[in-house]
Amino acid sequence: MKKYKHKLFFPFILLFCVFSQNILGNTLVFRSSDHPLAIGKNITYFEDKLGRETIASIQHKPFVSPTESNKNLNFGVTSSVYWFKVTIQNQSLQPLFLEIGEPVLDSITIFILRNKQLVKTKYAGIYVPWEKRDVQTNCHLIDLALPTHHTQTYYIRVRNTLPLLLPASVGSAQAFLEDSHSKDLLQGMYLGVMLIMAFYNLIIWFSTQEKPYIYYVLYTLSLGLFFAFNKGFAQEYLWPGNLDFNRYTSVFITAVIGGGLLFTDSFLEARKYLPQYSKVILYCFLLIIVASLGVNWAQIGAWTTNLIHLEAIIAVIYIVFLAIYISWKGSKPARFFLIAWGFLLVGAIIFTMQLSGLVASNSFTKNCFQIGSILEVTLLSFALAYRINLYRQEKERLQTELITQLQEKEQIRKRIARDLHDDLGSTLSSISMLSQLADRFFEKDPERVYGIIKRIKDSSLRVQDHLSDIVWAARHIDEEFSKTVVKMREFAIEMLEPKNVNCHFYTEDQPPSSRLPNQ
Repeated sequence: MKKYKHKLFFPFILLFCVFSQNILGNTLVFRSSDHPLAIGKNITYFEDKLGRETIASIQHKPFVSPTESNKNLNFGVTSSVYWFKVTIQNQSLQPLFLEIGEPVLDSITIFILRNKQLVKTKYAGIYVPWEKRDVQTNCHLIDLALPTHHTQTYYIRVRNTLPLLLPASVGSAQAFLEDSHSKDLLQGMYLGVMLIMAFYNLIIWFSTQEKPYIYYVLYTLSLGLFFAFNKGFAQEYLWPGNLDFNRYTSVFITAVIGGGLLFTDSFLEARKYLPQYSKVILYCFLLIIVASLGVNWAQIGAWTTNLIHLEAIIAVIYIVFLAIYISWKGSKPARFFLIAWGFLLVGAIIFTMQLSGLVASNSFTKNCFQIGSILEVTLLSFALAYRINLYRQEKERLQTELITQLQEKEQIRKRIARDLHDDLGSTLSSISMLSQLADRFFEKDPERVYGIIKRIKDSSLRVQDHLSDIVWAARHIDEEFSKTVVKMREFAIEMLEPKNVNCHFYTEDQPPSSRLPNQ
């Protein structure tokens, strides 16, 4: 019976060994070096609110395990120092490395203990000179100095002004190299597309001088630099020897906010749809951004970083509602704009959910914010081209109307010249001849001169009426309909009454301010 019981429990023991192949008590046992092993579930942590704990005192503090909702070890923006603890046993045949996949961490200190004795201390973070890193990569790759068949405990002290995350993995150098190869390729493609979009639209701006293009370039470059810094490439390639540049990281996100607001205001023509408010709102946003950036640089506290993040959220909400409103007003470019920003928002939401542990953490969810941003800037580039085409069509329409008006004015000018020559010219010639007759008979026949002067007066009045008609005809486009009706009635009565023709003039009712069409 006892033998039977042992046989009954054997499968359960085997299953336990299979599913706990890397965990032995509180010790993480690393056996395979083929792939990096995420160790977030095996790390415990302690919050040092005052930042005064030392490696001697921290060993007596109660470390806690991460909750299921915080398995990615995301603690947000905090002024606290966090300590992390993990014990690792190396059963593989290669040296092990610890990768902290968050490049933007201010200070990382790794204390290596063997048999509760401190044997080595290592330093990492964005303020550690590039040449002093264990491995010069964009992420923090640290040699664990763990020989085969040995066990060591690691205390990791982390402080950060930006959101504090600790995505940690353990593996061999070869495994990390193979894992990062495809990631670096994708990041390079992303940054390349952002640069191409920026420089392409910069060239267009030089030829068109349209403000939306230069604001688009500012926004795109800021977005690309933000992700270049966030992924660790800026420190690696742009300023590897200038660590002080890392102190001004908030300039990237504020540049993204400012560039996005300026581009939105210009592209959507906000001042056309909100003439009394858009300019004030834009300047208030920019003023607050500059002020919060200065406060953040003064390193007054971690709350300043949260303030900038809050401003980013409010700016995004404002941009979306502004685009919705202008699209509702009938702007077609605003619809393209909404679709583009929709991709960015979806990517940002999925990325945030990944950080919060609400969705699985994989290559897609980790980079979906960048995927959304690259789709956004691509669609915005098409939207800019569509908007410029609309402007060109409108410009061509206005030019056509202007040419038509010039042609009409030329026809009017020719008609006036013809009327002046045919009608007024003959009348003025008649007046000249009558004047000469009056001069000849002034002393000989005064009564005849009186009749001649009366004819001259009648001709002069007729010339005056004809000039008035010509001037009125030249201005008929701008004439109100009611005044035109009066003029037509006067002309009809003047022509028909002397011939004893009864005239009844009728028109349909028209608004008093209605005007004649251009044709």
